[in-house]
Amino acid sequence: MWYYSKKMSGVLLTGDGKLRKQASKDNIEVRGIIYLFDVLLNQNLISFQDAVEKIKQLILLNNRLPKKEIDKRVELWNDEKHVG
Repeated sequence: MWYYSKKMSGVLLTGDGKLRKQASKDNIEVRGIIYLFDVLLNQNLISFQDAVEKIKQLILLNNRLPKKEIDKRVELWNDEKHVG
């Protein structure tokens, strides 16, 4: 995936720490699962309520996700506000 992101000047979607670090060194834009939630909300593909519910489930399954970022989004999404 790194190769194609670099070749096509695309965005790399990953949660792998080593891959993220290498891609950043190579000036490849890197995004993760929290970004996907932002996109789904911005395009009205899921509700704020669903986003909060699902991201809370996700953090229970993956404790390596950035808790501060998730807490920030849960707070905004509970008020039905978008990030940024």
